Amino acid sequence: MNNTLPLALDSLGNKESNDHFNKAVGTIHIKVQSGSLGLVQRKLINAFHFIAKDDPSRETHYIKRQDLFAMIGYHSNNIIDFKESARKLTNINVEWDYLREDTERVWGVSNIISEIEYVTNGIVAFSFPRRIREFMATQEHRGLVNMQVQKKFTMSYALSLYENTTIYRVAGSTPKFSVKELKTLLVVDDEENTTYKLFKHFNNKIIAPAVKEINEVSDIMIEAIFYKNGRNVEQISFNVAVKPQSFLDFDETPNISSLHERLVSFGCNPKVALDIIEKYESEYILGNLDYVENQILSPSGKEIRNPMGFFMDALAKDYRTKEPEIVRRAREKREIESKKKIEEEKRIFEINNRLAEENRLKIEKAKCRYNALPEDEKVYLQESFLVETIVSNAIVAKKFNESGLKSTMVSAVFYSFLSNLWFEKEEIEGQLLMKE
Repeated sequence: MNNTLPLALDSLGNKESNDHFNKAVGTIHIKVQSGSLGLVQRKLINAFHFIAKDDPSRETHYIKRQDLFAMIGYHSNNIIDFKESARKLTNINVEWDYLREDTERVWGVSNIISEIEYVTNGIVAFSFPRRIREFMATQEHRGLVNMQVQKKFTMSYALSLYENTTIYRVAGSTPKFSVKELKTLLVVDDEENTTYKLFKHFNNKIIAPAVKEINEVSDIMIEAIFYKNGRNVEQISFNVAVKPQSFLDFDETPNISSLHERLVSFGCNPKVALDIIEKYESEYILGNLDYVENQILSPSGKEIRNPMGFFMDALAKDYRTKEPEIVRRAREKREIESKKKIEEEKRIFEINNRLAEENRLKIEKAKCRYNALPEDEKVYLQESFLVETIVSNAIVAKKFNESGLKSTMVSAVFYSFLSNLWFEKEEIEGQLLMKE
């Protein structure tokens, strides 16, 4: 293996900026016969596939270690841990068994990766076995894997289920898997962990958490469908839907500034964008904007000469693509949560405003009471204030010694001190009298 980095791969920045790649199904639907395929190993395999996607037939590929670690979200420079992950990866044997187009069944077994080499100058070289390279180069049936999405996964089972369901993002649902088949695809070993022999535990510990993580962090949404024979679950399938762009653009619910920015970047006049936001719900706007942008970018679609006019027509007539049921339910839940959040924020805002106004009135009252006091009582209160402030706020104490209550900062703190001293005590006394 040549351990110098080819100029063409001197930096990932010189490769395609697209973070997606189409992974051959033959490299997804595999059975791990030996070894452990953990989260880091899965991410490494996908990173290697991504690097090799432009020239899958090539025997050896190269990448800088820091670029590889960035691709998989590996936030460590511990080479010992990396070497251990590489050892595990090269020790994993995989098996494939599929039907060719000529109806001949093909079975085979190999390592998941042939070799990994690390050089102290920071270069990582790796090679795929011959048959895996052939899968990568020739198979037409592929699953779209998003490298930015895969970095977010924290569960190996979730990443595996993501790969096995993203294949069906266009079809809308997966085939029915027997429980045994699904365990094989997710590399769940009943013998190693007998807990998972019971479907209840397999579902609670693996399927449900994996589905939850996929729906939270990925670019698709899935839901599990169970098929029973009596009380026993015998088969499982998954409904699959591409997550709408409106779900990906914002971490939570859309906010006005982000929505306005997107409309303006599309070509809206800033004032028109504000009018649109005032007139329509955020999800409605984003759904129609997604549709229009997809039509503009579609290679098979007709030329749209007036994108802005087309968008305004879409808003008026609602051109949104019909939502899959799984997306509709998620959107409705999101809208309910958004309304609850807005109502809670409004409630807290009103409470804070009321408390601020009450505090302002107390301070005004404290000023009036203080100004009506004789000088000796004023001096006593100022001395009490200074004693407390020396301990709690040295800066205010210094300012008080320099300029007394003439300082705006000092006077604000002083009258707040008087308000707390007088009125909190009176409120407590009033509460005690009410209890009596």
